[in-house]
Amino acid sequence: MLEKIIVHNISYKTFQKDAPYIRGVNRQDESGKDKGSLIMLEEWLSKNIRTQENLTEIIIKPLKNIRNIRQKPAHELTSNEYDVALYQKQFDLMNDAYTAIRAIRLFFANHPLAKDVKVPEYLVSGKDIANY
Repeated sequence: MLEKIIVHNISYKTFQKDAPYIRGVNRQDESGKDKGSLIMLEEWLSKNIRTQENLTEIIIKPLKNIRNIRQKPAHELTSNEYDVALYQKQFDLMNDAYTAIRAIRLFFANHPLAKDVKVPEYLVSGKDIANY
């Protein structure tokens, strides 16, 4: 479900448009094949966001991990297994997803045309966010 909620809802059309202070990216690669939404997001971020942070590590890698985790169960049948380690894996996955989405949100909050938008402090700091 996490893949459908987050990754599947990333529209490649979003990254093709130019806007004030933002440049779009091409849908096709050098060989003429369509790029996926995560590849386009990665290119768009590197083209439009200037930061010392490693955007691939913070945003793209967790989103690709979410997509990869879903691939196997989505395409083959498996029997149910009880695994205590699954709770920790789920906790880590949710934290990584939250960090990625929070970073994207902060980049948009820092856009020059969004200077009048008030973002609550708990979203800026990321503190006191509970993950059960």
